[in-house]
Amino acid sequence: MTHNQLNRTLARLRRGYVSLAAMLFLVLASLMAAAFYSMVITSARAAGNDRQANQAMAAAESGMAFMRAQMTAAAPTARFTGTDSTQWTKPLCDVLRTQMEGTANLGAGTLTYSTSDASVTVNAIAVDRGATFDAVIKPSSDAKSITLTVTGYSGSVSRKLAVNFSGVPMSPGAPVIYPMVTRGKIDKAWNVTPDGSTKVKDYGDIVTVSIKGGGSGHAMVYKKNGMVAPTVIDFPNNDAVIQAIAALNLPAISGSTGATISGVPASSRILAGKNYTLAGTINGVIYVEWPNKITVAGPATINGTIVFERKGSKPGSSSFSLDRSADISRPMASSDTQIMNMGQSFTGKDQLKWWTLIAPDASLEEANGTTGGANKTFQGSLHFLSFSRQGGGNQPGFAITQGGMVAEGTIDIGSNGVSYVVDSDTSKAAGANAATSSLAMAPATYCEAGN
Repeated sequence: MTHNQLNRTLARLRRGYVSLAAMLFLVLASLMAAAFYSMVITSARAAGNDRQANQAMAAAESGMAFMRAQMTAAAPTARFTGTDSTQWTKPLCDVLRTQMEGTANLGAGTLTYSTSDASVTVNAIAVDRGATFDAVIKPSSDAKSITLTVTGYSGSVSRKLAVNFSGVPMSPGAPVIYPMVTRGKIDKAWNVTPDGSTKVKDYGDIVTVSIKGGGSGHAMVYKKNGMVAPTVIDFPNNDAVIQAIAALNLPAISGSTGATISGVPASSRILAGKNYTLAGTINGVIYVEWPNKITVAGPATINGTIVFERKGSKPGSSSFSLDRSADISRPMASSDTQIMNMGQSFTGKDQLKWWTLIAPDASLEEANGTTGGANKTFQGSLHFLSFSRQGGGNQPGFAITQGGMVAEGTIDIGSNGVSYVVDSDTSKAAGANAATSSLAMAPATYCEAGN
């Protein structure tokens, strides 16, 4: 083979290797492109699944917040009693239907109660971007609590959140069926009625009740619509909120001893021994140091709560007098706004919405009553030491509306012309509470992955 022939042969071989290498690189590039395409598709699908999962979880979280709010609002009105949670869901369902059906949230959807397992089912509610949630409320297996399960949906993915609610006493002063309750006794003579037509003696009874934690007392049991009142009550204890308000060190009201204070400064403090008469509009929380004799002169509006210091070892006595010459109102919405807008956070702030007066060591008294005339209206719940009606004959009293009377000692109503009663609307009656009458949410929830 000549030199030229060898060169031509080698050149042909090199061209073959280049072609083979080019083909190998082409195959490799094709495989890489296919792998990249597959990776992109897989990532896109994963992203879609993640997006649906996130949307489903967001729907479940929104649904949980919505249902918790609905159940919290419904529980006091539902008024379920006893410790068997299978008996709680039906009255709860009835109230939830009133709250939810026909609203923009539920639309044409409904709530369904199942007698087989005492469960309540809430139909799907739309949230956003096609996501929805539904809810199921049912008793726990041991019948000691109820479980709210909310499922969020987005596409083919679902996520669940669940929380347990146990039965507990309602916050002291929340709407209940005991308009009057004492640790002592109730002496009464009724001749004016809640609805203006039926005598109270036919409308409610004075009964002996057991107090949760020990002891006994008496209560006026409101009898309407076949309600059966429990014989065990959770007597209000406002010590924690009194201590919390004392610690706020609210600004003192300026005035001479015995003065009438009109336009009381909002959320303020009355120094010991000032013995003021409060008039006009009273906003927020008024903390009264011990001792003091405070009178509210009607007509007056209390948009908040008057709280007395506990006696402890301090000498003297305190009292709170109601002026019978005119009405004393307490709009609940305004009171709630004033209290919530105080700017301070303290223990028991939310329970103040039910109380006009918290004074467990102070006596409740009357002022400026005249013989004859109409009864005056007082709104809100009163927590005090004792009350003994002053005077006789046909002196007007107070028709207590949207509230009730709670005494650490005794209540002596008197013998004539008395109308210390409550609204015929029992949802506004405040006093002591059934031993199991509201719902408390467990602190932990759990998440359960769906598809």
